[in-house]
Amino acid sequence: MNMTKREKTLVFFVLILAVVGAYYLLFLKPYLEDMSDILVEKANKEILVTTNDQQEQKVKLLEDDIAALETELADYSGGISQGFDHPPVLVYLEETVNEYAQKVMFYFDDVSEFGQMEVCPVTVTMSGTYEGMKSILEAFSDSEYFIKVTSLSAVCSSTIQAAQTDEVYDPSQTEEPAPEIPVASDTLDITLTLEFYSMAGDIPEDKTYEFDDVSFQYGGDIFY
Repeated sequence: MNMTKREKTLVFFVLILAVVGAYYLLFLKPYLEDMSDILVEKANKEILVTTNDQQEQKVKLLEDDIAALETELADYSGGISQGFDHPPVLVYLEETVNEYAQKVMFYFDDVSEFGQMEVCPVTVTMSGTYEGMKSILEAFSDSEYFIKVTSLSAVCSSTIQAAQTDEVYDPSQTEEPAPEIPVASDTLDITLTLEFYSMAGDIPEDKTYEFDDVSFQYGGDIFY
């Protein structure tokens, strides 16, 4: 059968469309889908890389913070003695508290563990003034020991002292002694509860004490 020129042209265009459609369906469309998947995967990878970089920066900052805290802790704990040693603590309290107070008594409780540290509660009773109490607390804050004040109570107790009157006394007028006027002088009955902290462990065997004037050294717990 003979086809007209017009029919041949239509068949030609149909063949071209079929080839283009087949190319699109068999080659171009899968390629475009693969490209889309690759672009999505690339975007996800970039997000993952960015997230990992941020996490690495955070981890580095945390590591730096941990290193700084460990250094600070080492410096801080380096000044704390190892093992609670009663004799030097008792001498320290005697020298510090008795400088600002009277009628001083100390009561040492049992040593207990507190994490990697040891703590010994100490109760101090004394009589003194408000300024003296402030001086004692300031001395504790500047102490070489790690001291925590857990409680403080102060009760005012009045004492009576004798004072001469300002009136002129003429012994020729009477045989009675010059009159005395009682004067109130306020003091404080103070009770301090302290906690002395030290690193857990045995007291070094070669430890010496400045307050020891005899040929042998004291050491350990003198209360047991």
